[in-house]
Order: sequence, then C-alpha cells, then structure tokens
Amino acid sequence: MSLPASPSSRRLKQSASGVLAALRPSTYSSECASALRLLRPGWAACLSLPRKSVPLSLTPSARNEGGFTLIEALLAMALLATLGAMVFGSLLTTTKVVDAGRAAASREQTIRRVLRLMADELAIGVKEATFPWVGLNGTQDGQSADTLAFVTRSDGFGRQAARESEVLRVIYTREGDRLIRFVRRNLYGLTEDSVDQVDLAVKVKGFNVRYYSRQSQVWIDEWSTTGTLPTALLLEITFQEPDAEPYTIREWVTVGVS
Repeated sequence: MSLPASPSSRRLKQSASGVLAALRPSTYSSECASALRLLRPGWAACLSLPRKSVPLSLTPSARNEGGFTLIEALLAMALLATLGAMVFGSLLTTTKVVDAGRAAASREQTIRRVLRLMADELAIGVKEATFPWVGLNGTQDGQSADTLAFVTRSDGFGRQAARESEVLRVIYTREGDRLIRFVRRNLYGLTEDSVDQVDLAVKVKGFNVRYYSRQSQVWIDEWSTTGTLPTALLLEITFQEPDAEPYTIREWVTVGVS
C-alpha cells in the first residue's frame, strides 16, 4: 500500500522532470532561447552603466614605477660594493707597484753611487812597492766573497787628496751580507785608530772582482803581481732582497787614467 505523496515531494518531482525535459534535444534550443530573452534586459542595464577608470596609482605597474623593491635595492648595493672593491683593489695594486718601483730605483741609485766611489778610488790608484795591490778570490756560503787591497790617492770619498804625497791603503771585502771598506790613512801606523771601517752596502749576496792583465791579455780572478797594476777591473756585486731573486750590478774600471 503506497502512501500519498506530500506537496513538497510533488514539487521536487515536477522540477526534476522540468530539468530533464529541458535537457532533451528537442526542447534544449527553445528553452535556451527563452532563457537568453529573459536575461537580455539585465545585460543591457549592465552595459549601460558608466565605466569608472581605475586610479593609476592602484595599478601594479604604477606601484612598481613609484619606487624600488627590496630586491632591487639589494642588487644595487651589491653592484656598488663590487665596483668599489674592484676600484679599491686596482688602486691598492697600483700604489704597491709604484712604491716598489720607487724603492727599487732608490736602491739602485745608492748601489750605483757605491760602485762609482769604488771606481773613482781604483782609477787613481798608484803603485807602492811596500804595499802592492792584492786581489784574493774567496767564497762565503757558496757565493763569491773576494778581497781587494790597493793604494790610492784619495781622501776616502772619491776626491783626490790635498797633498800629492798622501796615499791611503783601501781594502774592499765582503763579510756576511755586508760590503765593507777599510781605510788605513797612516800606512805605517800600528794602532787600530788609524783604520776606518765603513759599510758600503747591505743585503750583499756576492762580491766578485776580476782583473785584466796587459802582459798576458787575459782576465784573471786573482792579482798578486807586485811590479805592475792591472789595466782594468770588473766589479760585480750581487744583491738579494727578502723573498726576491738576486740581481747583479757591474762596473768597469780603468786604472791609471785620472
């Protein structure tokens, strides 16, 4: 025995049957057309409404153009820091190179003055029977450490002595990393007061002297001939700075030309 249907269930069935009927191919086009006709007045009203422009300040592009974002600011700061580091590094490197060049030029000028002093004293050297020229070939720590003893007319600084009869006994030798000059002003003095000692150069790694003999016309490493003087000498001083390669400076000297 079936129960009578309630009014709400009857309305639900009618609505469902209406939807199914609308979905049938035969009734779909007519139902859609009627629905569009019903909605047309609403569309016309919506299209007739005045359009309001969106403020420019509210658009995303306008907000981006008004300032920098945090990422953009960080990128700009990183770029500036990189450029500053590059400029500062280049400036520091240039300053170091310039300072090193100036130090090397000053050091070379000092060495040249020392060699010029030695050349001036050797150039006005004289022959003395009691104190002949002696050149010894020696080594220290595997490097040349020659000794040269001679007599010259000099006041010890490359200038000719005031009295022509005044002669000095000069000795050049290397001790450790120093090039030393000993001068005996009184050739016959027996005390140490008559001997002066001066450090000509430091950081010296080698000191080599070669002698040219006119008789044999060859270069020799030692000089022990008492009768004559060498015609020319070759002075070689090797220097070595800390953490640097050694370098040698040479000076040619002709004896007896002054």
